Amino acid sequence: MDRAREPSAGGLGVGGALVASGVALALAGAVFAGGASGPGGTLPVGGIALLVLAASLVAVGLGRLPVPNLGRSGALLAASLVALVGWSGATIAWSIAPDRSWDALNKGLAFAVFLGLGAVFSVTAGRVAGRAHAARRARVIGAARGWGRATKTVPSLDEEGSRIARLNEPVDYWNALALLADGALALAVWLGAASDRRAARAAGALLAYAATLSLALSLSRIGIAAGVLVVAFVLALGEQRAEAAVRLAAAAVPAVPIALWTYTRPALVDDGLEPAARQGDALLFGVLALAGAASSVVLASRLSPRPLSVSSRRRIERALVVCGLLAAA
Repeated sequence: MDRAREPSAGGLGVGGALVASGVALALAGAVFAGGASGPGGTLPVGGIALLVLAASLVAVGLGRLPVPNLGRSGALLAASLVALVGWSGATIAWSIAPDRSWDALNKGLAFAVFLGLGAVFSVTAGRVAGRAHAARRARVIGAARGWGRATKTVPSLDEEGSRIARLNEPVDYWNALALLADGALALAVWLGAASDRRAARAAGALLAYAATLSLALSLSRIGIAAGVLVVAFVLALGEQRAEAAVRLAAAAVPAVPIALWTYTRPALVDDGLEPAARQGDALLFGVLALAGAASSVVLASRLSPRPLSVSSRRRIERALVVCGLLAAA
């Protein structure tokens, strides 16, 4: 796992920094104004991304930015997405619900625009593109996690809180929020690999803790299953998977008792309750969540940044295999 060295604006260059800011703005729009799985957020989110992409392509045409080179795999991905979007548009001709087909086409176009942004950013930022984008994603997702916990602490902040108790803010759909938390787990492992940067390790611990708590409060079965697969995949790709697993466990463990406690409080998990009926347990949840966050950072900071011994690493890797088999069962 690469160490999470976040590049500076100077390392990105002026063009890369501008494109990075535009991509971060589009990503924030997708998270906070995406409108869950409905079509309402397609135009504002896709519109922001399209403006950023159009400005970037103009800069490419003027020679201010390098020309994107997708490579063979990137070209295959782009061609597949274009074919899918084209097919979505063609189905409007015989669709029994043309308006739904239009919505699918618009979403596909938005996906294509975001793919174009990724291609432009990868060449403008150069070798630090992945790290720069991951750092910005971590900030955006971390902000989303913070707002979600705020709505559980202050129920009146959630407009749908009196109807649905499952955590869904700011995405407005619990399964989508859970999948966002799964992405946060991968970023947390990446940040935790910054063994020479205490601040990055603390940020990774907070992100892992918040993602685990969000997964539990979303009550999303598909989100939890996907989270297990994401963690397994990221750890399998990492060179120091045992160390990463220990850091991730230390960060996520404080969220488990808090989540189990919330399941015993009808005010936090039962639907159809007014905000006033949730207020008492909600405030207590906020206190416990802050205490858990502090515990997560303390546990992460107490771990030695040095690599584990060979025997310890082997024991942990065997334990990971057992945990993986149990999770699959």
